[in-house]
Amino acid sequence: MRRTVDMVALGLAVAFVSFQATRKAVVMSQEARATAFTATVKVTGLRHDGTVAYTKYYLHGARSDGSWVDLERKRDPNGHWSEGKILFNLPEKRRITVDGLTDSLTTYPLSEGDISVSRLIASSCVAGPATEHGNILGYDVVKVVNDAPVGAGEMLHHESWQAPALGCYELSRKSTLGPVSGSPASVVVEVLAVAEGEPPSSWFSLPPSFVERTPTQVFAEFSRRFPGREGAPGSTGNKLDQAYESSRAIR
Repeated sequence: MRRTVDMVALGLAVAFVSFQATRKAVVMSQEARATAFTATVKVTGLRHDGTVAYTKYYLHGARSDGSWVDLERKRDPNGHWSEGKILFNLPEKRRITVDGLTDSLTTYPLSEGDISVSRLIASSCVAGPATEHGNILGYDVVKVVNDAPVGAGEMLHHESWQAPALGCYELSRKSTLGPVSGSPASVVVEVLAVAEGEPPSSWFSLPPSFVERTPTQVFAEFSRRFPGREGAPGSTGNKLDQAYESSRAIR
């Protein structure tokens, strides 16, 4: 059980850091026309002992207007395929989670405050004299490291290699969560391929029959559709609901 909780906590922590990176992308895409591309991404979750907890793949599509989408197909508990995605719509200033397991939409407006805060961190990918460089898939990448305490004696370490030519998109990332001294759980993200050009417009569409739901409502709908399967712990849902309501109250 402890390992399961650790991986859930790591996923939430990584999601938070990724959202901060999203804020940075808002500003960069407004200041210059972004490079459009599609990336194939592999994600591997590692337990404290280094064994693989899960592996998944998804597609990332970035438009030249700064919008992007992460698209993933996965099986539901009954073995049927469904599609989920996270859609970042820059012109409309909103981020939408599309959940095919529950036919749900969860929408987060992006406020002017989000964009203002982003300006403070938009230089994290800019190369300086001491910047460490590398090469991934033929792209020049720079190393970006972030550390943040996330609990009593625990630290989130986020190390990525970002490509300035792709709007500071991370071509490699390793995020670890665990005790300051000890073996942490990890999530490793690897971009396997990049193809420049506009991604399919269908990736950015929203199913008309899907219903807007809060995170806890999504979890409840999941449990209703798949009896005996819990969507997420109650405390997790409550925290996500707080973020959901906060984003919609401040525009």
